[in-house]
Amino acid sequence: DVSLSDNMRISFSEDLTELKSGTTINFVVTNEGEISHEFSIGNQAEQKAHAKMMRQMPGMVHNDGNTVTLAPGETKRLAWHFVGDDQVVFSCNIPGHFEAGMFRIASLKL
Repeated sequence: DVSLSDNMRISFSEDLTELKSGTTINFVVTNEGEISHEFSIGNQAEQKAHAKMMRQMPGMVHNDGNTVTLAPGETKRLAWHFVGDDQVVFSCNIPGHFEAGMFRIASLKL
């Protein structure tokens, strides 16, 4: 379970600081806040590129393979199969949210 909050935090029900490559996780993501948030999975370069795109199109809504946008009170599911040995960044790239601390980083190990 993943909680998104207006205090610009992403909280996991289990510790995800280290993940084993080949693991699949079914995330159940809930926006507990009163403003929209997104939950995005990627490495640092992917998140940087996504944040840049979001600054250019701040009203963009996602429901893709690695990113979902959630309205206040909404819950969505997102399954992800982790592969490789890079850092994984979980973030909200709505302008200002990442900068306010709305991200978490995990190590992906082979």
